[in-house]
Amino acid sequence: MAARAPWAAPPYGVGPSGLHLTCPSGSVPSDQNFVNEDPADIFFIAFEDVFNLFHSKRLDYNLVRLYAINLQMKINRERPRHIAVADPYYMRDSQLQDGSRTRTKAVRYLQNFMLMYKESNTILLPVFPEDKYCTLIILDPKWSLAQYFDSSSTTTKKDYKRIRGVLDEAILGYSKNGGTFDKNGQYIRPDTKKLGFKHVIDFPCIKQPAGSIKEAFYVLHHLKGFVEDAEMMSLPPKMTYYVVFEGRVPGVYEEWEECKKQVHKFSGNCYKGYPTRHEAVAKWRAHQANKSKMKTFLVLSLLLTIVAAVLYFILVNPSKEIFSNRTKSTPDILFFHEASGTPEESRGPPEVGGAAQALAAPPYPLTASLPLRLRLFTYIKVLDLKPREEKPRYEKPSRAAAAKPRSGDRSRSDTPPPGSAPEGFSIDTTAIFINAAVSHEEGVVLHRGSGLYR
Repeated sequence: MAARAPWAAPPYGVGPSGLHLTCPSGSVPSDQNFVNEDPADIFFIAFEDVFNLFHSKRLDYNLVRLYAINLQMKINRERPRHIAVADPYYMRDSQLQDGSRTRTKAVRYLQNFMLMYKESNTILLPVFPEDKYCTLIILDPKWSLAQYFDSSSTTTKKDYKRIRGVLDEAILGYSKNGGTFDKNGQYIRPDTKKLGFKHVIDFPCIKQPAGSIKEAFYVLHHLKGFVEDAEMMSLPPKMTYYVVFEGRVPGVYEEWEECKKQVHKFSGNCYKGYPTRHEAVAKWRAHQANKSKMKTFLVLSLLLTIVAAVLYFILVNPSKEIFSNRTKSTPDILFFHEASGTPEESRGPPEVGGAAQALAAPPYPLTASLPLRLRLFTYIKVLDLKPREEKPRYEKPSRAAAAKPRSGDRSRSDTPPPGSAPEGFSIDTTAIFINAAVSHEEGVVLHRGSGLYR
């Protein structure tokens, strides 16, 4: 069985069925700046601690250490400037008794860690002044400064005497082994007259509610915030490529001044900077693709709305008359104008004093077969009166012409029957486009203003 620290949880647990289950365990990387000597190279997480984690209760020491190691591995990969997270393996007050072996190892580890990251001005160190308390200490070796982020809101002061002693011994060894300081950065303690840290115990930070037992969660929150800020500060001060999603001229720009011209005082502007051109172009193309899909969707929605409206007015709510606000229909009567165009020979409608020939429009086969009151545009064949070409007349008298027409004989009447041409005109059937509507089965309603009425 893997070795473990004397205060670590037992490497087993009891499941719901009473079976003994192996606790989750992990090994500490040996090629990085962590405490990886036996028994610190392997740590175990008790099932009770995992339960407390999921229910936001008090966090165990091993979980805080695991999170700190994970952040330092991320820093080693991405290398943000001027920050590091120390392994809190030794930072338990109960293990830092004067003259103990663990205390000596803690001083040596912190001394070597500060020497390895002597260019950093922020070293994050979670500590446990008591088993139920957790505090984050921010170390700046160049200025001999230690700031304590204590989220506890209790009036009882924590005892940091042992932890402060370990830190003072570590910075003294840091100075003796080549550690660097800024100008006037060395702090000489007034009580010991030796080099040490200037401890700021009551540094302002986020406080937890009274009675809370989640100090470790606040420590993790501060750890994450410091690392994310360091990552942002490590980015170049001026992003190389800017993508203007919403602006005067959307697109990809290499200079901030060009990007600013497109978004400054533009309502609803949207832009973002990217470190590489490849990433910027990819984001711009993805935005354009989404925009095209949205336009297509809107066009299809508009077309479907128009089709639905047309079907509604045609099938659900038909009207009696087309363009009733523009024209007035003349049921079953079609007046033809004379094609000669001379005022003396013009035949106007009877209501204006003319003597135009009135011809009844017979039911057209196409429109007559449609449902009643259906609005439509259709072609129908209508009669167009044109002047008949003058031909030589024979002077041979005819008895039929001299005979008196019999009563009731419409063929000999002065008024030609519907569909026939008046004297001097011929009948020509022409297909023209007019507005028509079926009002009843007997005939077609033709509207004025169609070009046939004069």
